[in-house]
Amino acid sequence: MNQEFLSLSIERSSVISEEHVPHPSHTALPLILAADDNETHLLFIKRLMESKGFECVTTTSPTAAVRIAAEKRPAAVLCDINFGIGRSNGIEVLTEIRRQNASIHCIIITAFLQEEVKRRAADAGIIHYLVKPVEPSVLMATLRHLISIPTNNQ
Repeated sequence: MNQEFLSLSIERSSVISEEHVPHPSHTALPLILAADDNETHLLFIKRLMESKGFECVTTTSPTAAVRIAAEKRPAAVLCDINFGIGRSNGIEVLTEIRRQNASIHCIIITAFLQEEVKRRAADAGIIHYLVKPVEPSVLMATLRHLISIPTNNQ
């Protein structure tokens, strides 16, 4: 698949499927992986990250999120809690990602503001929990804190 076609395909779709993960570019800022079953939210995250100079890979598949994290080793993973009935939840996904590579920073971004979910996430070592709709400045401040991004990229 040539680069021009891949670029056009990515722009037309907010989600990169399991089969279409781009090769890492030589950008100054780290790779961010976003996993969510909501394609609209993924488009928001992808556009925000790219507007700040990040490479951002997105997926709606919890299985793909684990695989992509293992292959691409992103600096941070932004993950929803709920991927739908019968699918892994975000805490399970992030727990597996952290089991494979504890240096990857994990942030839950979810519409569920429940103390039980926050406790389960904290028990799994996931301490960053943002509630949708997340303010771009809050997300960028959280990322900046986790991966030492210079403040001019906020």
